[in-house]
Parts: sequence; structure tokens; C-alpha cells
Amino acid sequence: MPPNKTFYKIGTLARESGISPGLLRAWEKRYELWTPERGSGGQRLYSEEDLHLVCHIAKATQQGLRIGELAALGRENLLQQIEDENQTSQKKQVDAAGNFSDNVLESYITPLVTAAETVNFKAIRDGLNRALLELSPDRVVYEVIHPAMVKVGEAYLNGKITIAGEHLISSLGEYYLRNCIEQASQAALEKERTPVLCSCFPEEEHRLGLLVVMYTLAREGCEPVYLGSSLPLKSLERAIMQIQPQSVWLSVTSLKLYEKYRRDLAALAGSNSIPIFLGGQGVRADDTLLLESGCKLCSPLSSQPVAVQSLHRETIQ
Repeated sequence: MPPNKTFYKIGTLARESGISPGLLRAWEKRYELWTPERGSGGQRLYSEEDLHLVCHIAKATQQGLRIGELAALGRENLLQQIEDENQTSQKKQVDAAGNFSDNVLESYITPLVTAAETVNFKAIRDGLNRALLELSPDRVVYEVIHPAMVKVGEAYLNGKITIAGEHLISSLGEYYLRNCIEQASQAALEKERTPVLCSCFPEEEHRLGLLVVMYTLAREGCEPVYLGSSLPLKSLERAIMQIQPQSVWLSVTSLKLYEKYRRDLAALAGSNSIPIFLGGQGVRADDTLLLESGCKLCSPLSSQPVAVQSLHRETIQ
């Protein structure tokens, strides 16, 4: 089984398509439109392409086509149909300049926020799956997941979303972002990709913005090495020594945490020559101490891929 690839069990295909597991197994044996991998326990494991194909077939049969007619077209022709339909759907929703209207994007964002308010796992998952099926990964990351999470954060502060709802959409959003990062990494053309370290400030738990930055870096051909949230600076220092990354990207949303650790970070930055980028709502862009130590202080970067690209490219010139 290929490493670092997303697989789904037959129950997921059945749930997403509305076709029973028994019928899926029967079609699999008779028509050979998909050939699943096998897990360590012998269970069937299906690719994302298989998932899209099964959902496409389910929709076609609901519209009156027979499975035999569809199977006669062959797997490649059916996958091409999916791609053509997605492109047609996107063309209908963009203006002459190739931009999605605010209303179109809101049709993806608003249901996610509403589902978070009602703590509706299925609605969040279905909304994210719909976005991935209908939009490019860049649009999903920058124009759906990130703005949805900003609105969720605002709603949480206003008491419209509970901690449970906020945690639920954050965990699902993180899962989908990690998949997008992995796909971007696999699509990179560089034979050898340069590692960049990415982590949150000590005690900082908010990491979705950092994951969006990691997606941009992966699209730039880097190998984002994710060290997670709440990383002690001593651990970061050891990781820098061991990995020797091209650059380090840190995120902090809390001004309190920023003030607590800024002197320690300045000492760390001053002791090595590897560029350290610090971004997030908690950053003071005019902090002389950190600027003089060599840190690059940024406004929140997650929704500004061009800024991330520009900063990264400065490090490789």
C-alpha cells in the first residue's frame, strides 16, 4: 500500500454514496471499476478517486442510468466525466475575470459556520467534502476553510458557537488541511525538497492559521516539518540544530504569550543564522527587540499566500 495516501473503508463509500456495502462489493466483483488495496487486517481500502467514482455512479443511477451502461464506459471515461462536470460547474460560477463571486463562496462558508453552531458533524464533513469536490485545493484552503474559521472564531467570541462546536469544526478543518498539504507536497516537482520548520509558540494551541501557511510553503516546493502546538523554545532550538531547516515559521495568536516569550525567542534568533518568521494576531510588527535579533515579524499570513511566497523566496535568493 503506498505511504502517505488517503484511503477510505467501504463504510465511508456506502455512507457518502448511499449505496449499500453489499451492492458495492457485488459491483466491484462484476464490473471491476475499482480494485481496493488491502489493510493489515484484510479490510478493503479505497482511494479518494474511488470515492469520487462511486458517488458519481450513485448520482447517475439515481438519474435513471443502469450500472451496466456506466460500467461499459470504463473507469477512465467515468473519471473524465467527473473532471468535465467539475470544470463546467466552476465555469458557471465564475465571472469573466475568473473570480468567484462573494455569493458563491458564501454558499460554501455559511453552511460550515451554521453546522458549527449546531455542532453538526455530518453537515461540516459534507460541506468540506463538497468544497473539495467542486473547487480547487487553493480555493478550498484560502477561500473556504480559512474564512470559515475566522467567522467561527468571531461567532465563538460572541457566544453564538459553543466550545464543542468550535473544537469540532477546528478538528475537521485541520484534518482536511493536512490532506491538502500532503497533496501539495506530492505534487511538488522538486526531486529534493528543502525542510522548513513550522510550529506554534509555547502554550499556543491555535494552529489552523499555521497549517494554511504550511500549505503555501508546500506549494512552493518546501517540505513543511510540523512540530505542532505549544512547542517549548528549547525543543525548537534542538530541532533547528538537528534538522538544519531552510527557515522557521512560528505562529502566535495571544499577545500575552507573545510578551511572555519574546525575549527567549530573541535570544534563540540571535544565536543562529536560520531565518525565523513570526506571524499571527499576537505579533507586534514594530518590536525592536525581535527585529534586531533577526526575526521577521509579519501580520497574520494565513490568508495572504502571496506574502508567504514572497518571504520564502527571499530566503532562497
